[in-house]
Amino acid sequence: MFPATSTLGNRARRRAEAIVGALLCGAVCACGGGSSYSTSSPPPPPTTATLLYATNATAGTIDGFTIDVTTGVPTPIAGSPFPDGATAVALAIDPQKRFLYVASSAGEIRGYLIDGTTAKLTAIAGSPFPTGAQSVAISVDPSGKFVLTANGSSNTVSVFSIASTGVLTQVS
Repeated sequence: MFPATSTLGNRARRRAEAIVGALLCGAVCACGGGSSYSTSSPPPPPTTATLLYATNATAGTIDGFTIDVTTGVPTPIAGSPFPDGATAVALAIDPQKRFLYVASSAGEIRGYLIDGTTAKLTAIAGSPFPTGAQSVAISVDPSGKFVLTANGSSNTVSVFSIASTGVLTQVS
């Protein structure tokens, strides 16, 4: 975690805050562009069915759908809703669509493997991963190497590296 009173130099700290802010804004806004940090065009529309997962914090589940790219019609994934846990606040998927991560206001990240054929979710070994504070947002960086959470109760950001298995290791 990076405390608000970091010992990083002011310039380095401001740059790190800007990068983290851009990543989290992209995850929270999901606006597909328009950020002052983006200089590229939005990606082209998908040519095959896409995935949509949504948390249902009250029920402690994750609803999963495939979206038909021609009609926009969502179809529930077999086995959905998937069990998750209470207090989910946000989720993020890695760019390769292998892992789904759920931030929890209980101060943890729950990780799931996304089956490449069925899109069903399976808990990642070692999940949940503690953030040390109440998380309010989550993002996976564009390279798919790191997960970041914004921790509202402590005014910190937790950074985790992603292993090839989806297991998260906190970066000091």
